[in-house]
This record gives sequence, structure tokens and C-alpha cells, in this order.
Amino acid sequence: DFKGSFGMPPNQYQEIFRMMEQDKIDPGRIVTETVSLEEVPDVVESMGDYETVGIPVCNEF
Repeated sequence: DFKGSFGMPPNQYQEIFRMMEQDKIDPGRIVTETVSLEEVPDVVESMGDYETVGIPVCNEF
């Protein structure tokens, strides 16, 4: 299940999923780390600095 994102409007989710199904993008190559639910607020706050590389993902709820 995909719950949401920071910086990507929900109306673009289906296009991203379509590109993944067609092997046009590999999400595993851009996911750089998994973070705990407790870390999410700090990670989201740091995204505004634009100093991160890749995409952190929270996969446990």
C-alpha cells in the first residue's frame, strides 16, 4: 500500500505506478534508507533543506 509522499501530488501516483510496472523506473534505486515512524517528523523537516540524496521511506506503521 502506498500511503502518501512529501513533494509529490497524489494525482501523479498512478503515473509513477505505471512507470514501475513497465520497468521504466526502479524504486529500489532511489530509496536510500528506511526510517522508523518516530523518525518521520525529523526526516520530513530536513527534506526542506534539499541536502538529501535519494528517498527515505517509512515502511512500518
